[in-house]
Amino acid sequence: MKAAIIYFSNSGITEKLAKRIKKDTDGELIRVIPDKEYGGYFISIVKMIGEKITGKTRDFVNDIPDLSEYDTVFVGYPIWGGKAPVILQNFLKKCDLRGKRVIPFATAGASGIKSSVEGLKVVCSGTQVKYPFGTSKKNKGDYRSWMEKVKQ
Repeated sequence: MKAAIIYFSNSGITEKLAKRIKKDTDGELIRVIPDKEYGGYFISIVKMIGEKITGKTRDFVNDIPDLSEYDTVFVGYPIWGGKAPVILQNFLKKCDLRGKRVIPFATAGASGIKSSVEGLKVVCSGTQVKYPFGTSKKNKGDYRSWMEKVKQ
């Protein structure tokens, strides 16, 4: 498996998980960096709601990566309002993911990953979205079992 790990992390929790995946897969880390920070948890929730209402989101400052050499793309994010953040979705729409295996991983306060995966399937059309992994304060995911399944 040749993997890229694309992730957006607002508080650093998703970034920690992305780095763990890098260590276990020797994948390349690609962080989606907003042009303006979202701020703390409550401020970011307010800004996220505003993005949903207006349809306007932060831009990202990084270039779109060439993913042609990768067969697997891990996609990581905090769950905001039951979905992946719009900035990450916009970044993924610009990536050429056709034919890739996309593996979502998400962190949350209490939400599960299930509701966000359906939205990713739309954004990542032409891919195989498999093996979603979610972990939250309420329900810790079994990382080791998940990684074993992914590596098979």
